[in-house]
Amino acid sequence: MLATKEIIGLPVYTQTRQYLGRVIKIILDQQTQTPQQYVVRKTGWLKTLVKNSLIINQQQVVSITSEEMIVVDTTTPIPVATEIKLASESFAK
Repeated sequence: MLATKEIIGLPVYTQTRQYLGRVIKIILDQQTQTPQQYVVRKTGWLKTLVKNSLIINQQQVVSITSEEMIVVDTTTPIPVATEIKLASESFAK
């Protein structure tokens, strides 16, 4: 397990490698002092586009290494072929 100071600043990605931002804060359980949630925010020029922070629950974390945090995806990507098919079906009706 990494120390809190090692987790702060880690980049956070989904399992499909979508960049979510960097860990800026860890919310600990008061009794056990274990991480319960991670506050993630976009950094750099992306910060100006997205001002809201994300709250990642411990249950959503897939892995944490010294290089990155990986979390579960909350959406399911739609294959491009499916999108094209759906668009063409709507024009046919």
